[in-house]
Amino acid sequence: MSVDFDITYEADFNATTKYNESVKINLSNYTKYTGQCNNLTNTLSITFNANWTLEFLYSLDKDTYQLKTVSLAYGVTADQFPNATASSLGLFNATGTDLAAFSASKGNAYKCYADTDIKLNSSVTVKISNYFAQPFLGGKNPDTGTAVECSADTVGTSKLVPIIVGSALAILVILVLVAYIIGRRKHRPGYQQV
Repeated sequence: MSVDFDITYEADFNATTKYNESVKINLSNYTKYTGQCNNLTNTLSITFNANWTLEFLYSLDKDTYQLKTVSLAYGVTADQFPNATASSLGLFNATGTDLAAFSASKGNAYKCYADTDIKLNSSVTVKISNYFAQPFLGGKNPDTGTAVECSADTVGTSKLVPIIVGSALAILVILVLVAYIIGRRKHRPGYQQV
């Protein structure tokens, strides 16, 4: 998956003017990842960017799993957050709960190439794209199940449109052929009278 963070913080242009600024940070080079699995929850924890931590908590209800919680522990520093006020600097946590995102039946993978925005709080939004995961895989079987696609990937890509266009073109070709054959028979030169 690809993950970007949009983080809003308080910036100080001069001693009297404060404003909200935002920074986009990409999860590009992670240092480590860990996970925990049990019967009802699976957790994926990714450490990156000088000890920032992104955590996904999946929960299983009957035979359906979903991404229930996303949390981010991050640090606001002067070099990554230009003009940040002194009160904006430090370590922070942002958590989005009861998300019900990326839901599929147990035994199936979930994929979504489109951008999915998850708002953790008023300051932090996580943008996830090119997502492919299958929590609750179970056992040591490395094979994933059938992938369930998100609705954003299937909107506008109807398989019916190419079928209709192809059928219309085939009918048009047949009509032109029939018209040509009929036209050749009517205007066939015969014997001319003298």
